[in-house]
Amino acid sequence: LVVRGLDNRVYHRCYKDNVWGAWYTVLNGATCDSPAAALLENDLHIVVLGMDGSSLWHAQVQCGVDSSPAWTLVPGATFSRPALTASQSSGKLYLVVRGLDNRIWQNEYAGFWGAWTPVPTGATCDGPGTTIMASVCHIVVRGMDGNTLWHWDGTDWTLISGSTPSAPTLTS
Repeated sequence: LVVRGLDNRVYHRCYKDNVWGAWYTVLNGATCDSPAAALLENDLHIVVLGMDGSSLWHAQVQCGVDSSPAWTLVPGATFSRPALTASQSSGKLYLVVRGLDNRIWQNEYAGFWGAWTPVPTGATCDGPGTTIMASVCHIVVRGMDGNTLWHWDGTDWTLISGSTPSAPTLTS
């Protein structure tokens, strides 16, 4: 569990054997929105929107361990909360954001961040949801009308029935 605290700092705790562990703070970091988190191997990766409202920051911690990781700046910017997912088979993290141009952008992490790649079409008014299924990074976003939901399967966008006034979350 990773949250933004009432003091804007980032906190995490683990759930193991039906018991919640202690809360730990990720030192020297703060966010103005919900953090994105993903487990890759034994490490908890966290990406947050910086307090300036557009920068992206990454920290890597061991779940359930009090540590002082270094926050590293992720090149790029967004005005919405980021989405993060992990592929255990490839050993990579996938970061998906709404760009400053409202397009959906993806980045991969395998020890270092790569170059941003735009999803070929589509736009969103909010932060995306993302997950890995069958080695494909799937994305769900709210449309530019602020209500409709769209699914990217790595090839095409599909309208999902229903609507929401909030940013989606996706998992598999």
